[in-house]
Amino acid sequence: MKHIQQIKQTTLRRGSLLAEGIVACIILGVAISMLVPALAAIGRQRQAMRFDTLAMIELNNIANVIRKQDMQPSEVKISDWFSHRYSDAGLTVDPLPDPGDATKEILDGLRLTIRRPQAESMPDQKVSVVVWLVKRGPTP
Repeated sequence: MKHIQQIKQTTLRRGSLLAEGIVACIILGVAISMLVPALAAIGRQRQAMRFDTLAMIELNNIANVIRKQDMQPSEVKISDWFSHRYSDAGLTVDPLPDPGDATKEILDGLRLTIRRPQAESMPDQKVSVVVWLVKRGPTP
């Protein structure tokens, strides 16, 4: 009698391990499908932050060169180390509009902007810095 009860219990439990394995796989698949896009978004955000930091360093270096060497805006370009890292980035140099106050006789302003296109359906990433240059008047 005991032997028949043991056989009956084992036949009833035979498929339960398989059902538990299937449920565990479904739960694991759902968790992974939620985790992968989140990790990809974190990676894109870290790359954008790295670009912001390096672009700000590059813009500050360019601003220092402009101030020291008295360069024309058309001569300004991105350094080699930055262009190798971000080949799709571009530099624009725009003069600021003349202010209506007393500084227009003393200072010229230039806006230096580095732009980099982002992935589809995302706006371009840009970092800007304004450089104030002392106007050089005619020397006697």
